[in-house]
Amino acid sequence: MLAKLLVIIFCILPLNAYALEVFFEPEIVRESALFIKCSTNLPDMTNVSVVLLNKELDYSHKIDAVVRDGTFQCGPFQYLGKSLPAGNYTTEIMTGPAMLQPESVQGTIGSKGQHLRGGLVRKGMFGRAVYLRLDFGLL
Repeated sequence: MLAKLLVIIFCILPLNAYALEVFFEPEIVRESALFIKCSTNLPDMTNVSVVLLNKELDYSHKIDAVVRDGTFQCGPFQYLGKSLPAGNYTTEIMTGPAMLQPESVQGTIGSKGQHLRGGLVRKGMFGRAVYLRLDFGLL
């Protein structure tokens, strides 16, 4: 009887019942320094990296963060200890491979990121990860 019940439940549930359609909603905040705040539906404790680039300045700065309560924040981003100068910047927001995320995160996204879905998901050598590139200018 239990085996029949399990088969029925399995047949009723869609195969992607555990799929996570990932989103990032970044916000660039410029005060005395630049901060990047981001809302996401990735699980709490997901490790993310934010890289800020400016080719003209040969500037690259990476800050790691952890998702808590659906958000994370990185910063301050500065140039030579001062506020970033005006110019064109690129920020890249990414997760590492799922297999390097905490077990609690892997329980939601899968050990190889197989439950991740959407336009931000990229396939890599070690499974799926999330990646967003955003170009913006500072005046």
